[in-house]
Amino acid sequence: MTLEELLSQYMPGDDAIRNIGEFFSVFSQETRIKIIILLSVSELNVNDLSKYLSLNQSTVSHQLRILKDRKIVTSSRKGKEIYYNIANSYVNEVLFSAVKATEDVEVPLSERISRSELKRNSYA
Repeated sequence: MTLEELLSQYMPGDDAIRNIGEFFSVFSQETRIKIIILLSVSELNVNDLSKYLSLNQSTVSHQLRILKDRKIVTSSRKGKEIYYNIANSYVNEVLFSAVKATEDVEVPLSERISRSELKRNSYA
């Protein structure tokens, strides 16, 4: 199989690429990240989220609307209250991976190779 065939087989279509971009754009705003973290622990309503985030309900509602539109969270009515949940486990996995990617700063392989080459060459 040629490189072109391999790339064409694994490259998602334009709609999928657009959806991926929209999905990751959700994580570009700190309040939305905090909401996702809280909802990954427990389902909560707007009042709970407002209290834990020290934000007004209007701000939280606006961010929840964005998260719901992007299919990151779902909602369900319990009596007069609407409770929000993470839509699926993949959202938690992405968030967990992002935490690990930003916490465990490793030296990239290319730098490790360059450093080992420098050490080897400096002894010569």
